[in-house]
Amino acid sequence: MSTPRILGDANYWNLVEAFFRAYKEFEPIFDTYEDRVHRHAHDQGIDRRYLRLEAEEVSRLLDFETLGTLRDGALFEFKAMTHACLRDLSLRNRDKLDRYANELFHNVSILKEVQFGISTFAPQYDRQTEASEYESMLREVHEEFPLLVHRLRALFVKARERINAMFPNYRDNRIFVRSLYLYGEELFDDLTCYPQGLDDIYELMYEYGAGQGYFEAAQSFYQGSFTNRVREAAGKAVKAFERMVGRFEETGDQQELQIFQKYIEDSMRMLADSDDHH
Repeated sequence: MSTPRILGDANYWNLVEAFFRAYKEFEPIFDTYEDRVHRHAHDQGIDRRYLRLEAEEVSRLLDFETLGTLRDGALFEFKAMTHACLRDLSLRNRDKLDRYANELFHNVSILKEVQFGISTFAPQYDRQTEASEYESMLREVHEEFPLLVHRLRALFVKARERINAMFPNYRDNRIFVRSLYLYGEELFDDLTCYPQGLDDIYELMYEYGAGQGYFEAAQSFYQGSFTNRVREAAGKAVKAFERMVGRFEETGDQQELQIFQKYIEDSMRMLADSDDHH
């Protein structure tokens, strides 16, 4: 009997974290696949659309164990979290992110089985007496592989864009705000879709971007008396808003400058209070 999976609490942070862990695991799978296909096409001197490989070559385009780790790990958790967080008992009010999660899991499972089939069963065919069966399997794989891989890529992008649109919904969620600050820098690091990492997520969540994001985190920690975190987050808020002041001073937008100055003053006040209680 397999050991039951132990999942984290069903909350929006765990949903987002599971998705981006799956996203980061899929990216190198996709990049490696594309690199190998391009290399084979270049070696044969043909367009990739007309590329035909032997079973052993096809089986090496993807790694069976890596696909299994993706499906049974972060992707499984993402699917479970979307079901727990985004479905009601009637199943009538379903967010499309829930559908994307189902389709991602389903398509990875199909891809894994196709890859397993070509790796395991194709070599068993006798190329002399069972050539038609062998060629039929290769034909199916050459059609299915690129469709499945690129469908997965498109689904990951759609799910990411949906989560981008949902980030503002979580700005008043205490667990999400604190978790995003504590773990977001590492989670969003090295993702080309967010070149500024955590700061880009704050831009999606808050009207005043990274400065407000760090301020809200500091305020949440302040309310919970986590003084070390208050000093850290409030300090980052001050620096972010000071950079914004420098930019807006050139434009002469006094109303915006007053808002930024107020955030700086409130951040400094939290810093002073946290020092007093240290």
